[in-house]
Amino acid sequence: MKQDGFDCELLLSPADDVAKVQSHLAAGFSVIILSKPKGLHWTVLVPGETSDEAVIYDSLQPQPIRVDMKTYVQSSAISAILVRPAG
Repeated sequence: MKQDGFDCELLLSPADDVAKVQSHLAAGFSVIILSKPKGLHWTVLVPGETSDEAVIYDSLQPQPIRVDMKTYVQSSAISAILVRPAG
């Protein structure tokens, strides 16, 4: 990520750090989530219309999905990478 101009922070237990994920999304940044729908799978979480909502971009789904951010992170996220432009 750094070589492509991004700073990132790894959260090994995002369910225990939902406030940090929420704050990162509220600042307008994305989060890469390792989730567990059936096996392991990467998704991208972006800010929703409210601070409680997020939008999931998932290659297994035909359209983006709006979710309750806290519920999704606590129930599905194994780890998270907070991504933002470097600088």
